[in-house]
Amino acid sequence: MLRRNLNVSTGLVNGSLGTVKEIKKINGQVEVIDVEFDASKKRVKIEKVTAEFEISPRVYITCKQFPLCLA
Repeated sequence: MLRRNLNVSTGLVNGSLGTVKEIKKINGQVEVIDVEFDASKKRVKIEKVTAEFEISPRVYITCKQFPLCLA
């Protein structure tokens, strides 16, 4: 399941369901996950997204992860 709106006009929105078709690694690290979404039947390359959070004044943490979860 997609956990973030990636492209609303093409239906890649939070909650979209799909099937993982391929996991691509580079130097042992997962870089891209190919997902076929149920609504469109198209394969889409999902890359990591970065989010930054301010945990106290002028102190930030950064999280980089795939916007996917099991459903």
